[in-house]
Amino acid sequence: MENQKDKSSKIIAIVALVVAVLGVSLGFAAFSQNLTIEPEASVKGDENRFNVQFSTSESEAATGAVTAKLTPSDSSISGFEATSANLIATTVDNLKATFVNGKGNQTATYSFYVYNGGELDAYLKKVTFEKPEPTCTATAGENAATDELVQAACKDVTVKITVGSEQYTATNESISSKMLAKSSGTPVTVVLEYKDQNAVDGDFDVDFGSITLNYSSSNGE
Repeated sequence: MENQKDKSSKIIAIVALVVAVLGVSLGFAAFSQNLTIEPEASVKGDENRFNVQFSTSESEAATGAVTAKLTPSDSSISGFEATSANLIATTVDNLKATFVNGKGNQTATYSFYVYNGGELDAYLKKVTFEKPEPTCTATAGENAATDELVQAACKDVTVKITVGSEQYTATNESISSKMLAKSSGTPVTVVLEYKDQNAVDGDFDVDFGSITLNYSSSNGE
């Protein structure tokens, strides 16, 4: 009897041990979990590394006023004049000419530069004209022109831009890359021209919209 008691006790102990082991195993599986790390970072570009802007100088970045060259000279046609353009970094504004009907062809030419003051070469990717064709409207006042004549005369007024040695108009805005080396400039001219082929009975204004030069540090597409 004593041996049977000892044997029963051993059997109970072994069963208890197995149950205990299973309990630990199940508990571990129930609390298993994946932990995920999602790293993220951003780098802010240094504007000094890529810095292309308009300039009054070919050898440095310089802001200022740009005076238009009138052809024929402003003294030969009364009322024919142009404002001085304002050149500030990436913007040139106030390019405006007043032409006189019945006096023949007239042009106002603004000349300045694009200067690359950064540490990287720049590539001219595109020249975009906001308006494919100018918008012409009669000037308010007693001397306003007839709209029908204005629309005919509107075709006589054009704008052209030359960057380096290549001229661009609203019809050829897709271009191949033109490199502008670092620490160098390239000439830019904007020409407002009036061909004076259609008579008009009063004053009218011409709106060309903006012209955008897109430069990139990449020579790729």
